[in-house]
Amino acid sequence: MVKTDADPGSIGRTPTLGALGDLIESRVNSKEYPLKTNLYIIIGTPEVSVTYGSNYSCNSPQADRANSCFCGIHTWQQKVGANQSEFRYAFITTGLPGCQAQILASPNGNVDADAAVNIIAHEMAESVTDGYQGTFGGGLIREGYNDPRDGSEIADMCNFYFPNIYKVANGSLANIHIGSYDFLIQAL
Repeated sequence: MVKTDADPGSIGRTPTLGALGDLIESRVNSKEYPLKTNLYIIIGTPEVSVTYGSNYSCNSPQADRANSCFCGIHTWQQKVGANQSEFRYAFITTGLPGCQAQILASPNGNVDADAAVNIIAHEMAESVTDGYQGTFGGGLIREGYNDPRDGSEIADMCNFYFPNIYKVANGSLANIHIGSYDFLIQAL
């Protein structure tokens, strides 16, 4: 991680995904953020809901939790100042039972943070394998990996599938040990 930052809500509590990209772009242009970063990750508090087209983060009052809301989403933006460079970014929502693999306990004693780690892994995998979401950019068609059967991105194909599960001391589940921490992270 290059830099962490906290924004006090300069673009409100219901920004569009594009507004988040514009916020990153303004910080890159003012040299607060480095452009060399390949992926910016925005972790929202439970009060922040994001709109992307007709889809909403799962904590939005307008969200259709049964069909089309998202716990995390990634995209890219091209047009950074004089550089005319591009960057990828993801938004991760927190504090939602539907976005957590474990509701009552988690490997590190923080259900929201442990859920965010899983969603970050999901969005990072998709940003690497389908960072441009099959869109046009710079006059080229940029395609990533998608399931030919239904168009699912790679992490969506195994969403909430957790192989090799074991119990940790507090009784919660994990499937990967990194350093001195255990996590429950979906298959990627």
